[in-house]
Amino acid sequence: MAEEGVDHKNRQDKTYEQKVEELDKILKNLDDSEIPIDELGEKARTGAKLIVELQHQLKSVETEV
Repeated sequence: MAEEGVDHKNRQDKTYEQKVEELDKILKNLDDSEIPIDELGEKARTGAKLIVELQHQLKSVETEV
């Protein structure tokens, strides 16, 4: 679980564009039928967290504008 906190911290340091790029890579990996099921689940969870973070960033910008 400690690694998850580190990953979350690293994602917080990334720009919106970097998060979108990471999400895009994850989506491409999910399309790859050769990914082990354990890795597939991990990537899906990471992608879901990125989507939430991106949505929060968008709402924050909308509020500022």
